[in-house]
Amino acid sequence: MADMPLSQAERAELERLRAEAARGPGRGRRGARWFGSTLLLILAALLAVASVVVLYARDQLLDTDRYVATVAPLAEDPEIRAAVADRVGEAVNDRLDVEGYVARALDAIQTEGSPEALDALAGPVAAAVEGFVDDQVHTVVYSDRFAQLWTNANTTAHEAVAAILRGEASESLQLQGDTVYLDLGPLVEQVKDLLVARGLTIAERLPQVSVQFPLVEVKGIANAQGAAALLDVLRWVLPLAAIALLLAGVLLAPGRRRALLVGALLLAAAMALLLAGAAVARTAALANLPEGVRSPQAVAAVYDIVTRFLLAGAQTVIVAALVVAVAAWLAGPGRAATAIRGAAALLLDLAAAGLVRTGLPLGPVPGAAARSRRTLEAVAVAAAVVWLILWPHRGVEGTLWIAFTLVVVVAVIEVLARADRRRHRTPASTSAPAV
Repeated sequence: MADMPLSQAERAELERLRAEAARGPGRGRRGARWFGSTLLLILAALLAVASVVVLYARDQLLDTDRYVATVAPLAEDPEIRAAVADRVGEAVNDRLDVEGYVARALDAIQTEGSPEALDALAGPVAAAVEGFVDDQVHTVVYSDRFAQLWTNANTTAHEAVAAILRGEASESLQLQGDTVYLDLGPLVEQVKDLLVARGLTIAERLPQVSVQFPLVEVKGIANAQGAAALLDVLRWVLPLAAIALLLAGVLLAPGRRRALLVGALLLAAAMALLLAGAAVARTAALANLPEGVRSPQAVAAVYDIVTRFLLAGAQTVIVAALVVAVAAWLAGPGRAATAIRGAAALLLDLAAAGLVRTGLPLGPVPGAAARSRRTLEAVAVAAAVVWLILWPHRGVEGTLWIAFTLVVVVAVIEVLARADRRRHRTPASTSAPAV
């Protein structure tokens, strides 16, 4: 029997089935590539979080300038000053033994025939002397020189951190468990000199005192004594590995622009989780302070100031990731993105037309920009990425400045290239009325 011709509907269905069969294996490969790409992008985000933490830890343990910059604001915090004043004042009064000194002085007077009623003055006199000592301590702690004393003490202390990491002893910095203690002995010497100058001569007998002030608690620092060299390696390896995985995930994906957008958003989300984790850790640490802690407010101030660079690093990466995500979105086919690109192109054309009308002697620059536009823009992007990597403490503001500079450079290249096209138009085309 002769084959019956297919109807139009039957032929359409046949073509649909053929197309679906042709797409089947390709769709499977695309799915596998997207799966692999997503996995790489997630690993890149996790490595980026580890990079931020490692860079922060390395700076605090091995970079004296960074460490001093971290703790310097503590000298201006009122809770920290109050806590330091309390500790130093108590240490000075304990060493002076004011009550014993007053009691011995009254006993000597009574041996000369003074009435025994003078014993009632022992308490008030001792309290007055102790109050005087406290006033002098506050004079030092709340003076301008306290900030310099604090900086000097921390500079000396941080130089001893390396010794602690090597398992060596240190006189200026003590490690007890997971807590780092700062020696405020030099501050006591300042108070001693001030007391003597104000007439309290018994302060001359004050011995050299070591006042231990708890500065920061770092879990596992005792186990990090052999990790100093490793931190120096990881601070480069982890960021580069994160970038490599990000690039591999983008290149593997069937849609590279979309993969870049997804990777940037995953990176921002991972850093947001780091910020949330730091907030939870802060709450837990303050809620579980030992009973002997005298000033929880001072502990909170120390925690906030010491961790601010860690949080700033995460915030910086979030901003950089969002900038990349916005750029990837703007390059997409969406209606809003297309409209924004059209508006930008119009502005660039207007700028190019204005540049041509000025008659400035630009020479071969516009022609070179037109011939190598894509190459120049790629170099600008690469330079911005290198700038981001090599500027270790740029912060959110620095990241935004890099992004702004890149946009300006790309805009200048575009304007020059468009100006070259306008210069080489024929007179007829340039004089034709606009439609």
